[in-house]
Amino acid sequence: MLPKLICLRILLALMPFVLIFWLSACRANVDDLQALTAEKKSLLCNMAQLKARSDSLWSAMSLYLDEHLPPDMVASERSNMIAVKNATLIATFKAFSKLDSNIQAKVLAAGNFDNSIAADMKSVMDSLHGVELEINMALEQLENRDEKASFQIKNNLRELVKNPCD
Repeated sequence: MLPKLICLRILLALMPFVLIFWLSACRANVDDLQALTAEKKSLLCNMAQLKARSDSLWSAMSLYLDEHLPPDMVASERSNMIAVKNATLIATFKAFSKLDSNIQAKVLAAGNFDNSIAADMKSVMDSLHGVELEINMALEQLENRDEKASFQIKNNLRELVKNPCD
């Protein structure tokens, strides 16, 4: 009986430490989720900026082509070339090889710049995928311990997706 009593006293003496450890682990999980949410927001904003850069690049290229393509081009080919937002596809038009070398160089330079934007987008998407996996794992762990905090974090994430950049 005496060893059981000693074990019980030791267990009771350690209980506050266990409780503090458990609560700090929950808090760390919420803090981790808040940090991951901030990281996700940053990545979503980076992606939006990269998309805007690509859109701006091709809008400028469309204006340039509209102003510099020969007026005697077949109208449908001209309008299609202006509308395409991909240098490789623009270069496949029959008329491309007949264009002024400055126009060709400008299209190809835009394509190279767009390729670098696309590489940056892929890198951001890979990072975003990793962050989302971490968020989902942390949410799952938090939901098992603190359903209310998990619900709040999920709501914050939904708001973030609605309007990622201020």
